[in-house]
Amino acid sequence: MTGTSTARPARPSFARQAYVVLCVLLLGAVVIQFYFAAFGVFTTPENDSQFIMHRINGSGAIPLLVILATITAAIAKAPGRLIGFTLLPLGLIVLQIVWFLLAAVTGSSEEQTNVVGQAILGLHAVNGLVILWVCILLVRRARALAETGLAPAPAEVSGASGAPVEPSPDGAEASSDGSETSPDRAGAFPDGSEASRVVPLPERVQAAADPPQTSPDQR
Repeated sequence: MTGTSTARPARPSFARQAYVVLCVLLLGAVVIQFYFAAFGVFTTPENDSQFIMHRINGSGAIPLLVILATITAAIAKAPGRLIGFTLLPLGLIVLQIVWFLLAAVTGSSEEQTNVVGQAILGLHAVNGLVILWVCILLVRRARALAETGLAPAPAEVSGASGAPVEPSPDGAEASSDGSETSPDRAGAFPDGSEASRVVPLPERVQAAADPPQTSPDQR
């Protein structure tokens, strides 16, 4: 009897797949944010719209992706620490605005800045790198979550005829043709005859010592 085993590859849930996609989109939006910043810096002559894309992406698209990714992580039953880590970029985005407020406290403005204000505004770029690194870690952890707990489906063992092999109630094994083999027949020869009885050694010694009996007809 031959057996075949088949196992279907397991797949992550739809929520975990969506979580990975949202984290990848978030990472892409952060990378584009650096491009929009450079686009605005190198625009000449300066105008009010040179940072418009940078502002829309930073205050609209990125926060929206963070919120959607956090909700999806909760639906995907991610660990609490991972859900909080997913929400971390939103707090860092708020911190980007705080740098401008702190610089304004020092007397710096869009028309004129001072040394202290410039030092604080420089943290805007450093914080952007932190957001980028957090998003990279999010993508890695989202993929790890999608692969966590995946196991192949139980193997299905079938006989030569393709039907699953099931033990009979009395302990006998069913063959592929439907016949049963009893455990009591385990010592039978292939031709169906029972195994001969093994004579103990003392009986064989006693039989050799006794002289053979002859009948009156043989004398």
